[in-house]
Amino acid sequence: MIASMKNYFSLRNVWMFSIIVTLIMSGVFRTPFATAQSSISLGTAPSSPNVIDITTARPITGARFQPATLSAEPFTATTSISRAAREPVLVSHSSAASSTEVINAGINYLLTQQKPDGSWQTSSGTEFFDTSAVVELLETIGSTSTATYASSTDWIDHQFPNNNEFRADQVRTLAVSGKYFTSPIQFLINQYNDTDKGYGFQNSYASDPLVTAKVLRAVTAGDPSNIAVTATLLYLVNHQNSDGGWAEAPGLSSSVYATAVVLEALEPYKTFFLSGLPQGTVSFASITANALSYLANTQSVDGTWNQDLLDTALAFRALNRYQTSVTYADPALSFLLSSQA
Repeated sequence: MIASMKNYFSLRNVWMFSIIVTLIMSGVFRTPFATAQSSISLGTAPSSPNVIDITTARPITGARFQPATLSAEPFTATTSISRAAREPVLVSHSSAASSTEVINAGINYLLTQQKPDGSWQTSSGTEFFDTSAVVELLETIGSTSTATYASSTDWIDHQFPNNNEFRADQVRTLAVSGKYFTSPIQFLINQYNDTDKGYGFQNSYASDPLVTAKVLRAVTAGDPSNIAVTATLLYLVNHQNSDGGWAEAPGLSSSVYATAVVLEALEPYKTFFLSGLPQGTVSFASITANALSYLANTQSVDGTWNQDLLDTALAFRALNRYQTSVTYADPALSFLLSSQA
C-alpha cells in the first residue's frame, strides 16, 4: 500500500511540487518568491531539558478510545469559492522561466483543479491524499487566510479516514489550522500495535516506519506532550537500519523515501535525547546524522536519487532542512525544475 502511494505521487507530483516550493523559499534556488511566508507549524517539542526518559514515561494503557457513531452524510463546503477566485494569474511559462515563474504556474494550475466541495482529486480514491498535499502547500506559501485554504481544511475536517496514514494527515491539518482535533487525535493515538507501540496502515497491519513517522508528526502538531511521542520516537530508534536509513516496512532494505519522511518527523527532536534504553541514552543528533549520511551516500552523480522525482525532492529537502550540503546540488535542482510539464 505504501509503495503504491509513493508511485502515485511520483506520477502526479502534488507532494513533490510542495517540496520544491519549500526549497525555493529556503533560498536553495536563490530566487525569492515574493508573496511566500512559511506558516507551517510542527508544534513544540517536549519542554526542556531535552531528555525523554522512557523509564518514567506514562505507558499507553487502558481501554482504547472509541469514536462516537459517525454518519456518512454528504458534505457541502461551508465556504464557497467562485471560479474567478481560482483563475490563474500566469497562464504559461517558457522553458527558461525563473523558478518563481515555475512555482506560480504550478500553483495556479492547482488552484484551477479544486472541486466545488473544497477537495482535489486526480483519480478515484485519491481525494484525501491529494487534498492533504495541497493544504500543506498552501501552508508553505502562507496562503492560510484564503477561501481556498478554508474550504479545503473544512473538507478534511468532515472526512472519516479509514487508515492511520490518512488519520495522521487529518490530525496534523486540523491542529495547524486551529480546528477541533481532540477526538481524532485520541483515536489516532490509540491505533498503536501492542507489540512495538508503532503504527501500521491499519490495525491489522504490522507497524512500519512511514506510518509511525506520520503519526509522530501529527501528534507533535497537536499534542506534543502526549506519551505517543515517546512511543513513536522509541519505535523509530529501534527500527533504524545499520546503514542509517529506514525501510518502508520492517525487514526491508533502507529506502530514500522512508528515510526522508522519518527525518522530517524527527526534525523537532533533533536536539533531544532518549534515555532509559538498554544501550544507554540515545542522541537524536546522532540518529539524524546517520540518516543524513545515508541520503548523502545514495545520491547519484547525475544529481538524482534513483532517477526518481519524489525521492530526489524529498532527499534534497531533508538535507537542506538539516543544513547538510548536497554533493551534486546543481544537477539535482535542474532535474527537479525540468520535471514540470
